[in-house]
Amino acid sequence: PLKRTGCVRSSIRGSMPPFPAIFALAANMNGRYSVSSGGRHDVPFNDDYASRGLEYFDVWSPEIATHYAEVFWTDMGTHPIPPEIVRRFANKTMAIVGYEMDQVMVQPTGKPGVHPEKDVSVPINWAYNHHYETWLLGAAAEMERVSVDPNDVSSHGAATRMVARHRA
Repeated sequence: PLKRTGCVRSSIRGSMPPFPAIFALAANMNGRYSVSSGGRHDVPFNDDYASRGLEYFDVWSPEIATHYAEVFWTDMGTHPIPPEIVRRFANKTMAIVGYEMDQVMVQPTGKPGVHPEKDVSVPINWAYNHHYETWLLGAAAEMERVSVDPNDVSSHGAATRMVARHRA
């Protein structure tokens, strides 16, 4: 069977001055947004983040390689945000005003983030992503794996799940 490789690319937008090669002013990763509010569709919304002075940084997951119809549903571990962001916002608050994710094929294969301009979005009929989760924690928090009540359907039958806890 044909093997597909790629990774999850997340863009986190916020109000922050530029950092060369890490931050950029740009259009939305996934195109224009149609916003609904109270039963009305396509309500006015400025989704041109660059015009609002907002910037973004990217975080890539490790490579994911699957075959047609294969299910990939697993904890992918910790993937820190760029160290420049961590240093800059140490003991401060960062306003995150948007979060986008995309599944992409990267060049060179197996090297996420090396040439983001060459990323190609994976068509939804190739790799449907229904159970995507991410956590963004501050320095005073950490993730902990905890046991799950077998009757808790929110864990989809898993024996454990991850929760954020205050670092002791």
